[in-house]
Amino acid sequence: MTKIVTNSGGQIVTPQQRIRSWMQVCVSGIVLIVSLLILTSPHRIFPTPFDESTKRWAAGWVGAVIGYWLS
Repeated sequence: MTKIVTNSGGQIVTPQQRIRSWMQVCVSGIVLIVSLLILTSPHRIFPTPFDESTKRWAAGWVGAVIGYWLS
């Protein structure tokens, strides 16, 4: 017996849509974690501080991920 998954609107969700949703969450999480680690360096993972241009790049990615999920 096949399980039918629906969203809150009652529409059927295909396996491809579920995989796409999980990939969006995973990629966003990885980008957000790495960007926050760069912004808070130096620490155990990145022992040397990054230059200002790299920190600006990381801040841009944090903003992009937050903007994507808020839109």
